[in-house]
Amino acid sequence: MGLFTKKTSDDTSKSEEAKKPKKAMPKKDAGVNDEILTPESQANAPAVKAKKATAIKAAKGQAGESYRVLLSPKVSEKAANLASTNVYVFNVPVTAEKIEIANAVQKLYGVKVVAVRTARGQGKPIYRGVKKGRRNQWKKAFVSVKKGQTIDLYEGV
Repeated sequence: MGLFTKKTSDDTSKSEEAKKPKKAMPKKDAGVNDEILTPESQANAPAVKAKKATAIKAAKGQAGESYRVLLSPKVSEKAANLASTNVYVFNVPVTAEKIEIANAVQKLYGVKVVAVRTARGQGKPIYRGVKKGRRNQWKKAFVSVKKGQTIDLYEGV
């Protein structure tokens, strides 16, 4: 076939098939709330809820890339003690930056982040006979949340 050939009737039938509507996507559950919770929307909530410390978690679709920044909450006795002082500990990728971590926590949990501190660990060498290896590097983030707001990380643990 040449570059400058005219369209044939076969080409038009293909384009008509492409124009046909695709199957409809299944509807969402009625119980799923599409509202994105932000600190501003929490401030405008009724006064009864403002007195009580709230624990909020966004749906996975609303959080965007936040699930790639926050790998998991750190479950330890020290992390549980820090949670009582509004500091929450998360495992994060070694490449994560403090601003990314703060934005991810705000999007996922709808709380105001006051400060983020990080700690890095180098992988230690491992020797198994002649074979030499290395453990993985790690990074954890200590996220301070505004007083009166909480994140419910440890339910069912």
